[in-house]
Amino acid sequence: MELYVFSPYKNIVMQELITQLTEKAGVTSEQAHKAIETIKDFVKEKFPNFFETNVDFNAVLHNRNSVKSIYEFFHGRYHKIPRVSEMNRGGIVEEKNDLFQKMFRDIRDSEKEYYKEKDNLLLHEDLLPFHELSNFLKYFSINSYVSDILSTLCVENKYFPASTCFPFSKKIFLTTHGQLMPCERIDYKYSLGEVNEGVFLNISQIVQQYNAYYKCLEKYCRHCYLYRFCGLCMFHLENLKKEGTEKMVCHYFHNQKNFQFKLSRIFSFLEKHPNDFFKILEDIIIVS
Repeated sequence: MELYVFSPYKNIVMQELITQLTEKAGVTSEQAHKAIETIKDFVKEKFPNFFETNVDFNAVLHNRNSVKSIYEFFHGRYHKIPRVSEMNRGGIVEEKNDLFQKMFRDIRDSEKEYYKEKDNLLLHEDLLPFHELSNFLKYFSINSYVSDILSTLCVENKYFPASTCFPFSKKIFLTTHGQLMPCERIDYKYSLGEVNEGVFLNISQIVQQYNAYYKCLEKYCRHCYLYRFCGLCMFHLENLKKEGTEKMVCHYFHNQKNFQFKLSRIFSFLEKHPNDFFKILEDIIIVS
């Protein structure tokens, strides 16, 4: 569970703070979490306006919670609706994989269960089917060029494997240990450089590594029916470092049957909520 504080000058990930508290202050992880809870309550009480406009929450789904319990906790205590994500499949030590599988929970299943309740707190635009429809319309509607103007200049569209952002094209994340990351959502082992006495980036090495990943993924994406709008960051693939081996697995791969089921799900949702079509195209799909 993480707290993000947004302001023009700060972007603090509380998980980093917990790490610092345990390493430098000599407290246990449990004590660090309690300290963070105290800080959150203090900020909410003493700076209510700042809390309302600048503080958002992230929560991770696992076997000891659910979308329902997460929503109800944050809404009941802080009057906030958090962003919920699944546990990251990357960076799992092989001998701990069985434990990870026991802890992992599919967010779609948990959300479906909560959606059945009439008094659920789920926002329509936060539903997974809504995001699924948004992705589909972004890449398969005639309006797709609104979000990708550069593609109109190409005679033939080029598709890169997966939907991974190019290094430093959208953001950059600096860890407390001086590692430069493409973003804050991936394993630290994929760092692109470091900041110490200076900034160290090996551009040729970065290019070589990305090309190697793309070459490996091409074999999977070439036969995947979802390649146009998979939305997968390759750094979330299981065992990406072992590209070219059987240990690398893409859980997002769709054969024809799976793709047909996905399309059926998308159009069923659209039939129930036809106004979403115009809302997505006019209000949401603006910049890729």
